[in-house]
Amino acid sequence: PILVFANKQDLPGAHDEADISVKLNIAELRTRHSVVKCVANPQKNGGAVDDRVFQGLDWLVNAVQVDLATLSARVARDTAAAQ
Repeated sequence: PILVFANKQDLPGAHDEADISVKLNIAELRTRHSVVKCVANPQKNGGAVDDRVFQGLDWLVNAVQVDLATLSARVARDTAAAQ
């Protein structure tokens, strides 16, 4: 799974999720992905961490849990090939 944080959404001209996906060519990858708009700096977000940061991390953890068996097998194969 791939998670992209589209940070700096408080700045003029910030790209939206669809534009970032196109520019990074994410749709061409054959894996689950998510692009999350956020403002990661609490000082720029009223003193609070943007909830979308946590939502993105939750999505990533869930995506890994769903594909854990496949990911574990791939890591084992890649590790063995690298040795």
